[in-house]
Amino acid sequence: MVFHEKLISRRANWIRNKELRQLKARGLDDAEIVLGIDKVNADHDQRLHLAIQDLRLSVGVLEMSLLISGTLVWGFGDLIAHGIFQ
Repeated sequence: MVFHEKLISRRANWIRNKELRQLKARGLDDAEIVLGIDKVNADHDQRLHLAIQDLRLSVGVLEMSLLISGTLVWGFGDLIAHGIFQ
């Protein structure tokens, strides 16, 4: 999860930096650049928050499915093995 979280974070930072470069390349005055930077930063924070939230949800679902399947195998695995090998 940590590796995937770093990838998401780096991708979001890359997108943010690209948007900031595009904003500065437009040749706007300082007030418009400051407003644009604030908007880009707010969008970045929102995008990163949603991506990390989705990642944590998917990891939670995976953990729950592994817990349930592991419990079933642990609890009833001997019955399945007994049925197969008899």
